[in-house]
Amino acid sequence: MKNLVKFVMTAGAALTLFLPSPVQAFTRSYTFELINITGPLSGEKIGGSFSFDATNMRGEGRESTSVRCLGDCSYNSHEFDGQLSFSFDFFGTTYTEEQEMFNMPIVYFLDGVPTRIYYRKADRSDMIPHFRFSAQGGTDAQGNTLPLRMFEYHLPWPDYGMGNASIMFTEDNGKRSYSSDINIPEPGVILGLVTVGLLGIATKKNSHTS
Repeated sequence: MKNLVKFVMTAGAALTLFLPSPVQAFTRSYTFELINITGPLSGEKIGGSFSFDATNMRGEGRESTSVRCLGDCSYNSHEFDGQLSFSFDFFGTTYTEEQEMFNMPIVYFLDGVPTRIYYRKADRSDMIPHFRFSAQGGTDAQGNTLPLRMFEYHLPWPDYGMGNASIMFTEDNGKRSYSSDINIPEPGVILGLVTVGLLGIATKKNSHTS
């Protein structure tokens, strides 16, 4: 009997060596801030934060995540199950994923870097401040398609006014990125522009002294 018990215990211990270990969640966290704000909130500091499980994130191409899968969250899909947690402070109120119209804010990525947020505020009353992320641009008077606005807002009376903004994302490791409506030159390009500028100044100075 003792030998049988010893055998079962040994076999059980050996079996655990071959069982797959549970996948540990890999959480990535960001804060974000509205920049280039137009309208009555110009100059204000407005922002929020979000975090998600990046275990199934590929980090290549276009991807998105939300509170839960909107469709097929297979590995070959652009969407991954990140169990997104979202918070945004606007005009004295904190809005989370629960205040989104469908309780499903979305964060979009390109090569593992956030590019924009999708969020529709559930309460659309004209009597309280209204905002939305990823606002369709519509068309101008000539029928030309206007670009997507990363963020837009509307304030009721007496603070009446409207405006829009871009977004700056900062990961918890301090690395910054910007919404896809802002093109940030590569460091080499910036260095080249500075060099050209300095050469221009030197040339202009020499022309005045000669």
